[in-house]
Amino acid sequence: MIAHYFESIEHLLSNSKLITDKKIDFKEFGNEEGMVTGRLLFLGGYTLSFMEYVLIGQQRPKYRFNLSDSKGKLIIRSIMHLTIKKSLPSPTINIWVHKSNLLKRSDLKK
Repeated sequence: MIAHYFESIEHLLSNSKLITDKKIDFKEFGNEEGMVTGRLLFLGGYTLSFMEYVLIGQQRPKYRFNLSDSKGKLIIRSIMHLTIKKSLPSPTINIWVHKSNLLKRSDLKK
């Protein structure tokens, strides 16, 4: 099951016209558990580094990502961990946005 999820991610990224380069690593911990880590380089020089821990049948229990501009300046960082209490997820989300580095629509066209 996790292998199918990984295949769908690879297919999606490979068909994107916005991604100019990518490095993706898939790790299987079992039939329904795994981790995806990677770095994507987008048009305009933007870089997205990410990690997602996947357990099939649950919402993404853990992920993180960082988006940087072409000069390596951090634009946004996000981290999420789900803790399970009495079978109900209780998310803790931390997001840091550097307002001086927010993307403008015109930046995406470069």
